[in-house]
Amino acid sequence: MRIICGIGYKIAFKYNKKVIFQNKDDINEFVNRKYLKKEKCELVDGSGVNMERFKRNPLPDNDVFLMVSRILKQKGVREYFEAAKLVKQKYPDTKFLYVGAEDKTQAALNLDEVREEFLDTGIINYCGESNDVPSYIAKSSVFVLPSYYREGVPRTLLEALSMGRPIVTTDTVGCRETVKDGINGYFVPIKDSKALAEKMIYLIEHREVLQKMSDASYEYCKKRFDVDIINKRMLEIMKI
Repeated sequence: MRIICGIGYKIAFKYNKKVIFQNKDDINEFVNRKYLKKEKCELVDGSGVNMERFKRNPLPDNDVFLMVSRILKQKGVREYFEAAKLVKQKYPDTKFLYVGAEDKTQAALNLDEVREEFLDTGIINYCGESNDVPSYIAKSSVFVLPSYYREGVPRTLLEALSMGRPIVTTDTVGCRETVKDGINGYFVPIKDSKALAEKMIYLIEHREVLQKMSDASYEYCKKRFDVDIINKRMLEIMKI
């Protein structure tokens, strides 16, 4: 499959003046695989976020963690569920929200397999699919995405940054673009629910850190990911 795709990329890129990427890791891989030359590559910081729609609002007084994603194993859904169970053993009043559409592919996590352990027990509040993500982010104090999926720059993380939410995610392609570790959030190893739970517990126990990270997330988004900045950069690349 990689060989076939590689041939397709080489043919397509031959006729492109510029090729736009959302993270440096993808640029390096495509250049190293000789799909195209470095001078054709341009970098933009994701697809941007509408900071008017995803307006910043205060953190809630209670501890509420939120994950938004398709229900794919590689998004780290099970790890989020398992970490929530660990946290609730120490802080049972903590809330864990999950918003996401069910997926029918082989990569999907079957909710029926985890329903009895995580959903029916109240460990996870599964909110289903929603077109009103801002309302859920507003309810949360921390946004979580323990992904090991090959991301561009996850839109959900940008939306959470825009609304001033600390981020806990993995140091993987795409996700690493959104976090300055220890400044506006934390990185955790992939597939490590225990490490994820430890960061959650730390943030529960250090509310003063939460507020500082909230401020840092918003400022980071405003300087780097505002959709107006991204659109301006795209127009410059395309010379429009």
